[in-house]
Amino acid sequence: MLKEYRNEIDNIDAELTALLECRFEAVQRIGQYKSEHGLQITDAGREEQVLANVLSHVKNSGNKNAVTKIWRHIMETSREVQLNLNNLRNSAGARHIRELTESARRPLTNPLVAFQGIDGSNSHEATTAYFGKNVRTLCISSFEKVCRAVRDGEADYGMLPLENNTTGPVARVRELIDSYGLYITGEQNVRIEHCLLAPAGAKLNSIDEVVSHEQALLQCSKFLELQNDMRCTAGANTAMCARDTAQAGNVHKAAIASPFAAKLYGLEIIKDNISDNPNNCTRFVAVSKFPELPDGRDKVSVLFTVRHRSGALHRVLSSFADHRLNMTKLESIPLGGADFEYLFLADFLGDIKSEDTQKALAAIQEECVRVRLLGNYKSKRRNIVLTGMPGCGKNAIGKTLAERLGMAYADTDEMIERETGRSICSIFAEDGEPAFRDMEGSITERAASMGSTVISTGGGTMMRDENALALRRTGLVFFINRPVEEILAGVDLSDRPLLAKEPQKIHKLYEERLPVYRAAADHEIRNDGKLENTVDALDSLIELLKSGENKSSG
Repeated sequence: MLKEYRNEIDNIDAELTALLECRFEAVQRIGQYKSEHGLQITDAGREEQVLANVLSHVKNSGNKNAVTKIWRHIMETSREVQLNLNNLRNSAGARHIRELTESARRPLTNPLVAFQGIDGSNSHEATTAYFGKNVRTLCISSFEKVCRAVRDGEADYGMLPLENNTTGPVARVRELIDSYGLYITGEQNVRIEHCLLAPAGAKLNSIDEVVSHEQALLQCSKFLELQNDMRCTAGANTAMCARDTAQAGNVHKAAIASPFAAKLYGLEIIKDNISDNPNNCTRFVAVSKFPELPDGRDKVSVLFTVRHRSGALHRVLSSFADHRLNMTKLESIPLGGADFEYLFLADFLGDIKSEDTQKALAAIQEECVRVRLLGNYKSKRRNIVLTGMPGCGKNAIGKTLAERLGMAYADTDEMIERETGRSICSIFAEDGEPAFRDMEGSITERAASMGSTVISTGGGTMMRDENALALRRTGLVFFINRPVEEILAGVDLSDRPLLAKEPQKIHKLYEERLPVYRAAADHEIRNDGKLENTVDALDSLIELLKSGENKSSG
């Protein structure tokens, strides 16, 4: 009996398939007509009319919900057929992409970049991390004035904080980017390393007032709650509070700001890493009056407002999945003055010149009142930095980890050798160690700005504060600790300039550098000589740090 039922279903399915093919042929003819006459693919009124007509033929009312679901999917598929037929040339989404592509410029060299705040601010750090430490800058008092300066041509780019992984979106920045008609041309993730800073001679128990930006105070709330007698005062920004604290010279008054600001204004770090989230990070974006399509672009930001009809947002989100695009962010922004309507911001991995991205954007346009491409740029995940003694295994570990995480790999020593055409040993022998360390500093700054890279860096890199600051600013730092005796027993040190003639010197070197490594690293991990075990441990630690675990040793 079951076999007979199944045969009956097979026969019905064959008839349905033939009828669906006939329907799609008719759909294609309609799509061709719409394409030739510049009509929109989606016609919500017609779709509801079709659905009402179909439901009028349903004899058993208990089947209406199932029939409705099936026909909504059929109509969604019909829209997809029409979009494929049009090859996207005449869709509103395609026109939007063409306009952006035609108006795009090449990234500028030696630009003037505006940011909110003063030198030493987090925005200043993001600017130097992205554009380089010699970038020309323009300090401006508010985010809106930064946008205005870029729009009016007073600056080539603006650097704006978009979101923090502790406190969420930065108020109004998205709306300002949109309202001033700006485009996102790049991004930079920057570690927000909050420290308690005070003039020389200050002690933690002598401080009765701390000043900082309200976001910084909020991000350090757990530490501040433990300081019973410490009064908190909100200021314009962290760097300005640091500068004013330095100028006042009052040992009873401190500021919360970064090590970058401490060094710039000559303050002492009374307590480091006081943020509630030790992995506190802010995503900054570079904005411009003109769109850019840089090499290596792999991320798209788009704003949209959906139509008021059932399932519209679901169909928009399905468009990303249907075209194999990985959405990395979705955020809703209330539209002021509207009746509980929202503007959505989505980030997804893609290239606007790829067919999948163009199809997805065309499909989204059909469901939305408004769509605006904010930019197509290169994503910058935070770097993973591996440091440690010569022979600790950081290069082999770094290459394997990079492959596993889908990140690029860079070794600062190899970068120096490629750039100079000389070996590290010959540079040491001919130019001396100080000259090598200067080269190392320049290369380290460049490596830190790469983003999405696993970086292995020489054992002496962290001995210079500016190198450690640059690498920590844009990455998570791991100290690969391998016992000296294991290095001596298993590693050829003849190509290590500091140890080639006297391998036993490694004991003294290790003793000198161990405190520096531990101070600079987010985590310490022992290399037991088994590559996969060490990489597994690193992979797990990275996930723990991303989720806000405390800094520790292991």
